[in-house]
Amino acid sequence: LALSKTQEGPVKPDARLPNDDMLDYLRRLPPITGLHGNGFRFVVTPSFSQSDYAFTLSFTQGAKRAEGVLYIFGTRTPDAVTQRRAFTVPAWNYRRYAEVMDQLTDGWPGADEGCADGAPVAFERLRGERVTSGRGNCSPHYDRVKRLNLALIRRFAPGPDLPTEHDW
Repeated sequence: LALSKTQEGPVKPDARLPNDDMLDYLRRLPPITGLHGNGFRFVVTPSFSQSDYAFTLSFTQGAKRAEGVLYIFGTRTPDAVTQRRAFTVPAWNYRRYAEVMDQLTDGWPGADEGCADGAPVAFERLRGERVTSGRGNCSPHYDRVKRLNLALIRRFAPGPDLPTEHDW
């Protein structure tokens, strides 16, 4: 349970994993300090996909839109290519997204993550000086988190290279 609960601070290494893909991808993203005091870093690694996905999203107080970058990592092929796609989210939509993510994740006590396949996910949330984070896979809680984030990406960073809800 402790591994899937929302933590104070950034994502920490998972000692059970010899190769911690989540941490590796988070290290490849721009640092959380670049999110202007309000934003997200999100990674998902679907087990049966040819790609892994990550995004950063930041909102500057008073701005008309949040700024994001979607990263698509072609991890399952030898010539893995990272694609980047900038996107924006109108301020109202960003605030609503952030509100729902905060409601889902703040104080989340964790759940049994007893599955091997799925779409492991990790997030980091920045609010001022406060950073919260979490990681999970197949609990109903993390399924809701994944669906919310997929809906955001499909709406504001659309493309044929995005997974379906079934894959994510």
